[in-house]
Amino acid sequence: MSRIFPPAQLALILAVVLTGSAFAGTYYIAANGSDSNNGTSKTTPWAHLPGMATWTGSHTPVAGDTFILRGCDVWSNANFSILWSWSGATGNRIQIGGLDKTWYNSTNCPSGWNRPVFNAGNAVMNGTECSGDSRGTNTNSFIYNTGAHNFWSWIELKGLYWASGCGGIADTHAVAGDVIYDNLYVHKWSVNLSTAGDISGFFTIPGGTGACNSNAGAVNCTVQYLVQDNSDSPNGTNPNQRSGGGVMAMNTINSIFSYMTNAIKPYTNGEIGGNNISNVAGGFDGTNHPNCIETIQASGNNTYYFHDNWVHGNYSCQLFTIGNPGEIDYAWNNIFDCSGGGVGNNCPALEQGSGDLHSLFFWNNTIFNANGNYCMTLGSNNAYQKDFQVRNNHCITTNTGGVVFGLNSPSPDSGANAPVTDHNYIESASQAASNGYTSSQPYNYSPTSASSPTVGAGINLTSSWPGAYSTNDTNYACTEQTVNGVVQSVCPARSSVSRPSSAAWDAGAYFFPVGTPNPPTGLAAVVQ
Repeated sequence: MSRIFPPAQLALILAVVLTGSAFAGTYYIAANGSDSNNGTSKTTPWAHLPGMATWTGSHTPVAGDTFILRGCDVWSNANFSILWSWSGATGNRIQIGGLDKTWYNSTNCPSGWNRPVFNAGNAVMNGTECSGDSRGTNTNSFIYNTGAHNFWSWIELKGLYWASGCGGIADTHAVAGDVIYDNLYVHKWSVNLSTAGDISGFFTIPGGTGACNSNAGAVNCTVQYLVQDNSDSPNGTNPNQRSGGGVMAMNTINSIFSYMTNAIKPYTNGEIGGNNISNVAGGFDGTNHPNCIETIQASGNNTYYFHDNWVHGNYSCQLFTIGNPGEIDYAWNNIFDCSGGGVGNNCPALEQGSGDLHSLFFWNNTIFNANGNYCMTLGSNNAYQKDFQVRNNHCITTNTGGVVFGLNSPSPDSGANAPVTDHNYIESASQAASNGYTSSQPYNYSPTSASSPTVGAGINLTSSWPGAYSTNDTNYACTEQTVNGVVQSVCPARSSVSRPSSAAWDAGAYFFPVGTPNPPTGLAAVVQ
């Protein structure tokens, strides 16, 4: 006899048939496991993550699935790229990574848990570098993500290598949205110095019109608590041989970037906040211009929020370059130290393009310029923006003739409002030192007493502040630390202070009293 199923039961049966599972599960992966196991326990783990080039299992990931990689296990070059095409759902992401800190390979890590390791072994990953393998992926990236609502967390990725111009950590294609890369540790990459061209971004959105790459945009995809530090590479500490880039086109939050040629280069909407950027240099190929933070969009109406970044100790770098046609840029609580060992370590350039209306709100930043130039410049175009506000900044420079170079020489863009530059405190380096503002302070260039000249020198900007963000002073970004053997971005480096809602603010990124450094927790060592 025939049987008719109720609609709800029929839907459940269809879900099982179409997805392979009606319910989300937790799955375990260990290097000594087997893809023929069920993967549902630590005693029956798979050997590979679905999507790896070596995966032979049959599971199809569904929304809510969690894939736990055993800590301290190592997956080598032949496993990559990971072709990840599966999606979670709103509020129900798929999670992948070292998510169980009680489960680890004690042979590799006798002292305790550490991240699972993806190691390309300083060789091009499976396939031809720039053309992909039979699956159609860019095989020289660890992760090739085309799904949405995915959370990648607590993975160490090392040994990236390229000999041409292709490679990276994660390609996040524009069809994806709500993709998070969290607490990753990227290091020890290398390049063929004779044949390769440099790569500006290891975390990229290659193109298209999806949720991660539109004018509604990069707010949907985020890199957070990343440590990307190539100081342990054979070429990493040589400023003439540095290579590689950080994040392009995604929110970048509370991350560490060190020993590379480019750090953060957004080209759609987003937040760039709490990042510690140091040791950027021009690199090996002589053609890739070094940038610490640079917006690179060609057109559109994108809004960026740059806050609480600490950019310092770079060899040669354009510290902060913004202001393309159509941009609206908010920048506050940033500390830009333009001193460095190389040529071309430049202070903020506030405008890249002219001819279209674009706005800048540059408030409560601290800038140290050891090169005798202005603290800020309008750049090569020297044109006003639609709204140009430079207020409450602390500028330390030997050129005390003004805070912004080129502001009074050009004609304004069509429709531009009159520029506003007020309540900025300008002093020479010697004056700053006598007033207690130095780079040797626990918090660089901060006021030391209630009588410090920046205290009360600002104007209250509460009514103008972006509504989604606190008016607190700087949290001094994050610090790279090794906590219980695990390299990580520890945030915040400082407990921020509330600015008053009606009384005067201080000039610069700080509001007095500044306080003392947050105590470290469980430190085994500190990586500079």
